[in-house]
Amino acid sequence: MSKGIERVLSDQKGYYLLGYRPDSETFDPKKARFHTLTVKLKRPDLRVRYRSGFFGIKDEEAKPAVRGARQQILSALTSPFNSGEIDLRLTSLFANDAQTGTFMRSLLYVSGRDLKFAEEADGWQRATFDVVAMTFGDNGTIVDEVSRTETIRARAETFQEIREKGFVSTITFPIKRPGAYQMRVVMRDAATSRIGSASQFIEVPDLKKDRLTLSGILLQRLRPQISDDKAQRQFQSDEQRDMAARSFGAGMDIRFGYGIYNAKSDRTTQSPRLTMQFKIFHEGKELFASKEKDAQLVETTDPQRLLGEGGLTLSKTIQPGDYVLQVIVRDLLAKTTDQVATQWIDFEVVE
Repeated sequence: MSKGIERVLSDQKGYYLLGYRPDSETFDPKKARFHTLTVKLKRPDLRVRYRSGFFGIKDEEAKPAVRGARQQILSALTSPFNSGEIDLRLTSLFANDAQTGTFMRSLLYVSGRDLKFAEEADGWQRATFDVVAMTFGDNGTIVDEVSRTETIRARAETFQEIREKGFVSTITFPIKRPGAYQMRVVMRDAATSRIGSASQFIEVPDLKKDRLTLSGILLQRLRPQISDDKAQRQFQSDEQRDMAARSFGAGMDIRFGYGIYNAKSDRTTQSPRLTMQFKIFHEGKELFASKEKDAQLVETTDPQRLLGEGGLTLSKTIQPGDYVLQVIVRDLLAKTTDQVATQWIDFEVVE
């Protein structure tokens, strides 16, 4: 299953989507005949996928307009494409703690400029939106759903912060069984009926097998320290937005964090012996590989649930585009077959 998910994820990168507009005579309401399509390639190293044809019926005649908030949301949830009327960025990752067990936590970044704020008394601004999140199993069935309506009220500096920097909404699902999941989230602005959607594939391992495992990875840029007074005035921290949006500029210093599960401990020192290496990929090619060093642990209270971190600096000449960070952890105390665990996350470099 993991190999299949890898193929799906790799297939989402490095492609061109082409389309064409047929002549108006093609759409004859009296003769809705089928028009056959054929696509031929001159280069043997390319692959093409296309529909075999289409019926000469206009979209508005073939499918009635979607009406009602629920219908709009369901249509976006079941669509294979993301809607961009509201700019959403989704970061979903699995984790585990002793109290709640395994869960999936999703950070949803929302562009504040894409929501309609209504002006109220005393300078207050209010926006109301619906959020629906669903997890789908590997067979396409709905595993869980969260639906809620949220309202944001802000004014002055807080309102300006939301408009300029956006905000983050958090969604948490308990995960009862390991396996491959797809998270899909839809947001609908109540004032304008605009829709935004985002999706992400997540693979949840079986921690009961007692094998070395890594949680999802969180990314954030290293920022200068700010005063406690300024931090208290912020609606949300910039670190939260970083972790949700995963968008960085050239030359930035980035810190990444991850959980380590089922690491072995030395019988004498009761301490683990872990190493970590990270790699950067772009368009399927390895751009950088760090040296393998002792893993930097920031939380060791629970030997079965450690927290590690690392850092990297993006090159000042790195080109804008999509990149992948892979983290590789090796347990020097484990059996050879269970020594290595890896996890990855994609991020964007912007100008």
